[in-house]
Amino acid sequence: MADGMAKTDGGVITAAILVIGDEILSGRTKDKNIGYIAEYLTNIGIDLKEVRVVPDEEPEIINAKRVAAQQLLDTVPENGGRFELTEEGANAWITAVNDIRLTLGVMLEIGPQGPERLPADHPLAVHYDVYQWLTVLQEYLVLVLMEPRRS
Repeated sequence: MADGMAKTDGGVITAAILVIGDEILSGRTKDKNIGYIAEYLTNIGIDLKEVRVVPDEEPEIINAKRVAAQQLLDTVPENGGRFELTEEGANAWITAVNDIRLTLGVMLEIGPQGPERLPADHPLAVHYDVYQWLTVLQEYLVLVLMEPRRS
């Protein structure tokens, strides 16, 4: 299952959360994030419809990520050029972009306090620029999904 958001026919934005962790399933760790995220989503007008907790089984996680990446690739025209996304396609992009951003964020050691920039001669400076671009892309995708539908 891919995490993401969708807009129902009534224009209500819904969301699902995917939690990965054996420690949650076994009860060794009590999840504190689901309640916080649910409250936050409610406060900004998004209905949380599903929370799924799955075990730390790498093949299943990798397969879910591959499916999401393939959904993204299926939206891109073979010869390139301009294209429009369906809501499902936009959700696939959000999921894939988020995965890439998280990977880059770990590689760049990005935390809550930055860094805001890397020196131009830093070996990872270009990666940081890609991270920033993906952040903007993801934000725009979410904003578009949150807009009221035009008739």
